[in-house]
Amino acid sequence: MTNTGGNTSIKYRVVLSILSHGGTDGESISQTPQGVFKPFKPLASYSSMLNQIEELLSARDYKAAMQLSENLRSLALKGLLYFQTF
Repeated sequence: MTNTGGNTSIKYRVVLSILSHGGTDGESISQTPQGVFKPFKPLASYSSMLNQIEELLSARDYKAAMQLSENLRSLALKGLLYFQTF
């Protein structure tokens, strides 16, 4: 039997790490040589997604938590790519 909860927890921590690099949230605005940085809109509500993942983990719904973590990770990576283009 595999430890699904442990794998989900690891994926969740990876998502938090990616998001901590900054520039991926919906609130950041900074000046760049090209003009004003526009936030990556798909991550505007990432904190509510994190809350949902935490609730799913607490409820031991690891499959749903893993799926939402994977979705958020994908969005976070797209946000980093978006941010790096500025």
